[in-house]
Amino acid sequence: MPASSVLRHFAFATLLIIGASLSPAAAQAPSCDRHSSLTPFALDTRSGRALLSVSAGDGRRGLIDLAGDAASGRLHAADERPVFAGSVGPGEPFGVERCGRECLQPVRWQEGRWSPLGEALTIPRRATVATTWDLSGSAWLVALEGDPATARAFRLVAREWQPMGQRPVLLDRPEAAYPDAADRQGVLFGGLRFSAGADPATTLSGLPRGAAGELLPAGGDDHRILLDERGRVFRSADAGRRWELSRWTPWGVQQTRTWEPGRDYQTVRPTGDGQGALALAWFDRRNRDQPRLYLTTWDSESGWRTLADLPPEISTLDGQVLAYDYLLRPTAERWLLLTGCVHTTASSQLSLRILDDGGELSGPRLVPLTKVR
Repeated sequence: MPASSVLRHFAFATLLIIGASLSPAAAQAPSCDRHSSLTPFALDTRSGRALLSVSAGDGRRGLIDLAGDAASGRLHAADERPVFAGSVGPGEPFGVERCGRECLQPVRWQEGRWSPLGEALTIPRRATVATTWDLSGSAWLVALEGDPATARAFRLVAREWQPMGQRPVLLDRPEAAYPDAADRQGVLFGGLRFSAGADPATTLSGLPRGAAGELLPAGGDDHRILLDERGRVFRSADAGRRWELSRWTPWGVQQTRTWEPGRDYQTVRPTGDGQGALALAWFDRRNRDQPRLYLTTWDSESGWRTLADLPPEISTLDGQVLAYDYLLRPTAERWLLLTGCVHTTASSQLSLRILDDGGELSGPRLVPLTKVR
């Protein structure tokens, strides 16, 4: 798999900030083919429904609304008003659009268009924004701003965004917010816990020395997982007081630094569900002639499990090799491995494979995309 594909994949898995808003019904939806660029934008982890932003080769943009069963999708046109910070959590997709220099309007995706979700918020243009849903069904927005970086949280209550406090973060510019498995009315962001029933609190005693990356959901106990910028996995069993670098890989436990992350393999968290076992994908390039893709999970009771071991691409009947550039985990029981779009004289189609929780991997399939004008 080309290094650029893996790096592009990693960016999509961690920075859900590119989207597009719906254009008037008369606008023409773009075709999606092998030259188009996709960005996973938002996921409803309750239903498995996914939104993907599309940039076509001719410059037009669109939005794929992929059904929860991944059996069909709708391809919508988009205008020049971007929607960003797409949500990942147990609720319908939502994001934000700019309404002024220090104004953000949250918007939800309903019936094929964006509509306002609560009132507008005053947030500086340079702030980083993350969105999600808690397990009780309430929407959350977290804005990261200032130096030192401080997270400011809002929760949607009766159509109004209520402030839920603010606190400096320990991590270096975290991006994603997650539902809190230990608090149905709370979310996690950058080592912080925001809750409807308590003041903001830190969930970390400290970080691995010299490591920077993303703190990943690891259940509701004191276990913490940090995936650093090199793709190394650090684990703590006591909320960050002590950390250890994991030597486990799907092909064996590393006793020495024989294989270097970023050079010999890439570790990627799929975009999607953060509940239950932690999910990681490993692009193994130690043998350049026979690269492999491993799909794995980890939890504090069972440790690491390898769910699938497969080539990181598929070959088409006409001789094309299509890499899995996009990995989604729309629910805790399902992975989607996407190679992107193909286009025929009849329609645009999305090419993918599905892995279910039982380890059953489907064959390559084409998902028809119906254009919405």
